[in-house]
Amino acid sequence: MLFKNYEKPGMPIKRQELNDIIQKEVTHRVGRGGNKLPGVVLPLAAAKLAAAFGLEMREIKRHGGSGAARGAAAAATADGCAGGAAGGSVTQTYVLHSLLQPTLLARFVHEAGEDAMRGLMTVVVGLLQLAPNGQIEADDLWRQLAQLGVEKEPEPGYDKDDQASTFSNKDGAVGVLAHMERCRYLAKKSMTAPAGGLTSVYELAEAAHDEFGAAAKALVNQWLGTNNDNEEVQ
Repeated sequence: MLFKNYEKPGMPIKRQELNDIIQKEVTHRVGRGGNKLPGVVLPLAAAKLAAAFGLEMREIKRHGGSGAARGAAAAATADGCAGGAAGGSVTQTYVLHSLLQPTLLARFVHEAGEDAMRGLMTVVVGLLQLAPNGQIEADDLWRQLAQLGVEKEPEPGYDKDDQASTFSNKDGAVGVLAHMERCRYLAKKSMTAPAGGLTSVYELAEAAHDEFGAAAKALVNQWLGTNNDNEEVQ
């Protein structure tokens, strides 16, 4: 998990990849495979990561099927409810989360230059949580971000290197959204637009449902003075 996370920071690692590594190592050492061994090794590894490194090896299930079904299944899992495969296949993945308190993370782990990137990621997740049906067309999302001063394409004369530096990413804000897709905070898909043709739509993916869940949406609604759970904030 440590090496995989170093190679691809924040990206979920499939359980099957870990199973293959464990079985390959066992076969190399004792000359035969151990199909049941991953079920023993992975919990032990999770305990060691927590005790030695202060890291939680957290399981996140990636559900197949429609976007709405994936979101419902992921939200149910994040809230501790048992759920099925939501009409599609389920892929088990793992990510590493720090067990440090937020104040200690900010002081000793997070780099100050990444604050803007994390802030943008939080804003995007919040906008999608409050969007009707949990979906926003890509153009609409960029229009909303532009109102906060975040431009997809900087204005003529704007120093692109400054924007890239702001978001700790050589591709600026576009790179942050691409990173969110790779880490499964966002899912991007093509849909038929009302006027015809195809349009790109963003929705939350399983990592966002796992980390934020319904509690975050309820808190934002409370801040904005919306007490009706069925009422979406526009």
